[in-house]
Formats: sequence, structure tokens, C-alpha cells
Amino acid sequence: MLRPTLLAIIAALFTVLVSPLASAHHGTAGRYEDNLMEISGTVINLMFINPHALLAVEVEDENGNPVRWMAEFNNPPLMAQEGWHKDILKPGDRVTIIGLPMKNGAPSIRLSRGADGAKVIMTDTGEVIFTEEPPNR
Repeated sequence: MLRPTLLAIIAALFTVLVSPLASAHHGTAGRYEDNLMEISGTVINLMFINPHALLAVEVEDENGNPVRWMAEFNNPPLMAQEGWHKDILKPGDRVTIIGLPMKNGAPSIRLSRGADGAKVIMTDTGEVIFTEEPPNR
């Protein structure tokens, strides 16, 4: 049987070695274009879910067909710190979104950290209701 001191050492080593893996976050390298793009459409719904808040927007393609786009924000606690809540946008609101599109052409746009210059603008009023600024360097 292992002594309590040896068990404590093993547990401490395990914690030191495994904890960085547990706090790791998925990367975005290679998933998104480097240049911002703009889309305009009608809000379907805003989902305050973890790990990222999502905004579903119906956008017309070049042929006038509706396409559902998903905009990915920061996590809900960060959004709340910026004054956002789940009812800030309502179905039917018209928005213009500037963000980083996916490289594979999927109708998804990134507005979360690292998408410097990303914005959400109320189309009818021009009010900027979200902006992702680069951190102070």
C-alpha cells in the first residue's frame, strides 16, 4: 500500500501536468479568413450559450435565396460585461455584421476575440451595438 505522502506527491504531479490541458481552449488557426467581410440580414435569434454566444441571421444570397448565417461571439459572461443580454436583439431586427468568414465557405462569421474590427450594426439606425477591438498593447 502506498504511503499518504507518496500519494500526495503523485496527486500534485498529476495536477501540475494535467491542469494546463484542462484549461486549454480550441484554436481558430486555419478556420477563418484573415480579412473582414460584411453581411446584412434579419435576426432569427440570439443564443446566450457556452462556450460562445451565437447569433442566427437570415441573409439573402446573390440569387435572393435565404441563407442562415451564424455569428460567433465571445462567451456569455464577457458579453454581459459589455452590456449584452439575451434580449438585446429580437427576431426581425435588421443587422449588418462585419467579421471573419470561415475559409471553407460555410455561412459562419467570427466576432469573438481575435476578430479585430468586427462589428454588429443596427441596419435601420446605424448604431454600432458590438465591436471587437484589439487589446491594448
